[in-house]
Amino acid sequence: MSWRDPATPRLSGDFLADLPEQLFYMIYQLHNRREAAVERVLKTIDLPMSLWRALLTVQRMEPCTMNELARSTTMDRTSLTRTLDNMEDLGLITRTTPPQDRRQVLVALTEAGREAYERGYRAVTEWNRAALEGLPNDQLTALKTALDAVLMSAMDDKDLAQDIIQFDYRTRQNPA
Repeated sequence: MSWRDPATPRLSGDFLADLPEQLFYMIYQLHNRREAAVERVLKTIDLPMSLWRALLTVQRMEPCTMNELARSTTMDRTSLTRTLDNMEDLGLITRTTPPQDRRQVLVALTEAGREAYERGYRAVTEWNRAALEGLPNDQLTALKTALDAVLMSAMDDKDLAQDIIQFDYRTRQNPA
């Protein structure tokens, strides 16, 4: 089955005439507007968006390496290093070097980092749920399934796509 309805002629020169472009435009609009709204919400609890992203990812993956963190947050290494320096200065994370590999740096949350994560989690979750209010569970599940498929199709690195979809790296780090 194709996304294009053959009965609907393509409107020449109109970028948003077809469904794929409409969908990505809506995703772009939703993403940017959500980012701005969530940033405003996080500001009320003195938590910048860059710190929230790192807190969220470290909490989910800890302990994690800089490479794993960069891969998961899509932050460039320079920005990520600055963010982690700031987080360490604020007492939110620790960075350690394992004795078996002195080249690695492992990042983990401190108690203050866990508390900041909890504040951010409550604020962001409240916003997310309000934005999805009124959508039945079956529509939410169908949307998640569709977005998973788009991500898998759009990314060359299928392992990374699967990691993003699952957002659970613990089984890969510590195979049973």
